[in-house]
Amino acid sequence: MERDDHANRLAKLMETRRLALHLMWEDVAQAAGITTAFLRKIRSGAGARPLTKAKLEAVLQWAPGSIDAILEGGDPTDLTTAGTDTGGDAEAAIRDLAPQLSPEQLRSIFGALTRSERQYEDDAEQHIWETPGLSERERRFLIHQLHALRRMDETEHRSASARPTADVHEFRRGS
Repeated sequence: MERDDHANRLAKLMETRRLALHLMWEDVAQAAGITTAFLRKIRSGAGARPLTKAKLEAVLQWAPGSIDAILEGGDPTDLTTAGTDTGGDAEAAIRDLAPQLSPEQLRSIFGALTRSERQYEDDAEQHIWETPGLSERERRFLIHQLHALRRMDETEHRSASARPTADVHEFRRGS
């Protein structure tokens, strides 16, 4: 396999992993302390420093060295399922990196990990998502309806606050 094939495979594996963790590319980049433009370059196979790769691997909950393994034709090691030296604990892997990370980067990585456990940040949407007995289609429909109700409420609120308020004395004078 050529280097380009490995780079394409890296991009596909990163995309699959990001989606599995319910993260946006912006979340991944921010948690790793890089720009989305630089993340695109890394996904296309451009080189990155070992620390940057380690941060990305932590965010994606892959074992250290997974990106290089992919670029060499191997597979990433999933920390959430693999028996690694960290016991499959992504947070333990990040703690190993902690001395090299700023407090802001650590908060961002832990925030991304926490968000990956939830489908939605909004509590009402999350409650709908976790309601047993609903199909995914029914859940998405109900969440869509919730958004529509919220938009209607916002519109009514805006139009009510935009209405001119008449002075009670004005009405009395006119009659």
